[in-house]
Order: sequence, then C-alpha cells, then structure tokens
Amino acid sequence: MSISAALVVGAVCALKAGAGKTIVTDGNSLLVHTLFENDLVDELYLHVYPLALGGCARLPRPKCSSMCELTRVARMRHCSAILLARMRRWGKATRCGTLTICGHEVSMPRLDAFQLSDMTRLGVAIRGVAPDARCMEDVAIQLVHLLRRELLDEKGAPVCPLVRLYRTLRYDELTDDLRAFGAGLIKGHRLHPETRCLTLLGTAGERQEWSSRETSVGHRVIPLPSAEVVASAPMVAQLLVQLGLEVSTVLSPNPAVVLEMEQRSYNVFFVENAVGSPHIPAQDQFVLPYRIRSVLGFGGLLPSGDVFAILMFTRATIPRSTADIFRNAAMNTKMALLPFSDGPIFTSEVAP
Repeated sequence: MSISAALVVGAVCALKAGAGKTIVTDGNSLLVHTLFENDLVDELYLHVYPLALGGCARLPRPKCSSMCELTRVARMRHCSAILLARMRRWGKATRCGTLTICGHEVSMPRLDAFQLSDMTRLGVAIRGVAPDARCMEDVAIQLVHLLRRELLDEKGAPVCPLVRLYRTLRYDELTDDLRAFGAGLIKGHRLHPETRCLTLLGTAGERQEWSSRETSVGHRVIPLPSAEVVASAPMVAQLLVQLGLEVSTVLSPNPAVVLEMEQRSYNVFFVENAVGSPHIPAQDQFVLPYRIRSVLGFGGLLPSGDVFAILMFTRATIPRSTADIFRNAAMNTKMALLPFSDGPIFTSEVAP
C-alpha cells in the first residue's frame, strides 16, 4: 500500500505539535527518508554491525542539512563488535522564509494550483520561519510575510493583498493600547480580565499601514465577551464554525476539553467567492476595490486552549481541493508558535 509523503508529514507534525511522549519509529527506510527530508528527525540511534551482506537503502543525507544537524552524544561497543551510536539535533532551524534552503531555491507554484508536495515544502519553511524569535509576535510577523511573499499569482506577484494571524488572549494579557482599543470597540459589555479577545499578532499587506498592527485602522483586537457578540461578527463566527471549534470552548477554555480538542486536525476556513459573501465584511471598502476573490484561513488550538488562525485574502479563485491542502499548514504553524505558547507574546515584553 502506498501512502502519500505529504500525509505522513502532516500526521507526524500533528503528533509532534500535541501533548505526549517521545515518538519512535523502528527501521522502515522509506519512512525514515521522508522524515529526514522534511526536517522531522530530532534523534537517531545507530546499531552498526561489522559485517552486512547484500544491498540496502543508504542512510539519507538530509536535503536541508543545516536544518537537521545531528551530533553524536553517546557511543559504546556491545560484545566487542557492535557499535551503538546516538545522534541528536542541536540548535534551531535556519531561517528559510525565502524558501532558499542551503543555497537551493524552492520554487512555489501559483496558489490556485497548489499540490500536497508543495505544502510539504512550504511546511518546512513555516516551521523554521523565525529561528531568532523572542516572542510569539515575532513568529507571527515572519509567518504572514512569508506567506504573502511566497504565494504568487500567474504573473509572479503576491496573490494575497492581505495576510493576517490572530490569536485569542485574555483581556488582562493585552497591552495597554490594545485594552483601550478593545474597550472602545465593545459598547454595553463589561470586559473582565478573563474575557477572550481575538488579537492581531501579525499582518502583511500591499499597503504600508496593513503591515503593522499599530497602523491598522480596525480589527487590531476583537473582544469576545459572549456567544451573542461572536454571532454578531459574521467572519469570526464563520471562522470558528468552519474550523470545527465550539464557541463555548473558545470563550471559556476547559482544560479537560482542550486536551482532547488540541489533538484534532481542524478544517479550513474557506470562502470561494468573497464578493457578496455575508461572511466577509467591508465589501465596498476592501473586497471590491482590491479585487478579493477567495478567502482562505487555517488554524487550531494551542495547549492553553487559545485559538490561532491565519487568514489570507487572495486575488485568485481557489478551488476547494487546494483549500483542503492547507489543513497541513495549520499543524506546521502550530509548531512554529508552540515555543511561545506560554509567552512572551508581544515584542514590548522583551528586551530590544
């Protein structure tokens, strides 16, 4: 039976992103080659025998050797002949936001012609997008710029006029300016310290003011004090529905429920025809003048129970088959964000 490498990569990414113990595989050269080629091997145990007859698959040299450097950390002999060696990866992945890895440029196809193999390559870039990040906001900024830069149209121009990454945070986790912005946005509702707020962490767009949270006119933070408020925000409500998230879990994460839900792979948020869609606001101010055709989003849950989601507003008409491929991007994005799941969140929280 043949199994797609992209499906294997997506499944392993999901396992690594979730809670649990060490993931181990014993042998299987095809699987090991695939894991090496997609930078998913963290430790290797070698049993070297003094004599072997016949042919076999060679131990793979990683395509991105600087991203998967294995250093010997233990060595011993067994029965005076068999050599046992243990290799471990040290350090962080190299920056590959331009999809130039170890001197080799990886060309990406048009977004409307994306295939599973393309997602495998993009996934490597997403996981290693911000090796020098100091906080989650650093990762988010690098991620949205990566996607806007590398996803192109038939003329080789960025196909997304706007890409944004959101995460839910408690009201008391916001910066002072975001708390003030959120309080002014919601009238008639008291915002408690634990109120969840959908917060803009990264934005990249063709207009200068769209590439900074501070200069974005709206949607910097969207407080979610109740299910009624969520229902009144059509894009937010549809985002949660299409991703398969329960509104109650988003507003008040229950650790027992979150542990089970976090392990799931989530659907994508997809609006094939943005023009006239009740789920996409600002039709006259944004959708029509900037020729937005389809909107594609993906995301899931962090261990804290907070939601993360990337939204891509595109000038291409994206088929459903392409949209479904981006389910794998959610797992890779989660892996990029996980080091800062417990903070720090904002650049203002870390030393310059």
